[in-house]
Amino acid sequence: MFERLEKYRAELMKAKARRADLDAKIKELERKCKEEENAQIHGMVHAMNMTPEQLQKVLAKVSEGKLPGVFEDDDYDEDLDQIIAEMDAEEAKEVEEDMKNYLDSEDVSNEN
Repeated sequence: MFERLEKYRAELMKAKARRADLDAKIKELERKCKEEENAQIHGMVHAMNMTPEQLQKVLAKVSEGKLPGVFEDDDYDEDLDQIIAEMDAEEAKEVEEDMKNYLDSEDVSNEN
């Protein structure tokens, strides 16, 4: 008499188990994505040879909206010039040298 109800309950239990497995898999994949994003960011920061203070200044400018176009296109030359203009002479020289070294290393790695 209750065969159909029991069948639906069993099917519901199986579906909930599959959902729990998928939820766990989703959570693990989200963790892996975040971990890889952090590794990529870490690698980019180290490739720039920037001090934490220099990075903080650049990120502050971005968050204040003082670097127009940073997220719209890949034209960073004008933005970098603006950041450097607002730094003191010693900091500006360090950043220019770091950028030149970074760009030179990118050119070499892209040629391979």
